[in-house]
Amino acid sequence: MRTQLVIAFLLGAAVALLATLVFTDRSAQPTYAQSAAGGGGFFGVTANTQPGSQDIIWLIDGRTDTPRLNVYEIKSGRLNLVSARNIKYDFQLDEFPPKTQQPSVKEVYEETEKARKDARRGPGGTGGAGGGEKDDKKP
Repeated sequence: MRTQLVIAFLLGAAVALLATLVFTDRSAQPTYAQSAAGGGGFFGVTANTQPGSQDIIWLIDGRTDTPRLNVYEIKSGRLNLVSARNIKYDFQLDEFPPKTQQPSVKEVYEETEKARKDARRGPGGTGGAGGGEKDDKKP
């Protein structure tokens, strides 16, 4: 009797595993790798933006004081330059387009400035330690 019970259990487990294999959804989206690396003044990032259709490479040349960004597309086995840009001045913007982000850079600055001033005052507003910190340039 015990042998029959063990066989029935193993048979049930095999049927459950087989049903899982047969009825499992195999249309799940594949996962694509992304990578980033840098060296010699260059920094590159790869990504697959549309599964099965194109790969993108962002390459930043930071060897000079005028960094440049190039965007390449790999499609059908060919490497194509999609876009090129001097990004030197992009990094000097606090916000772009202006006044469309929430919270704005100005609001974040004002809140953090208030917190820095409160921290310098110390407990009870008596002026605690750390009063010699340099403030960042106001946006």
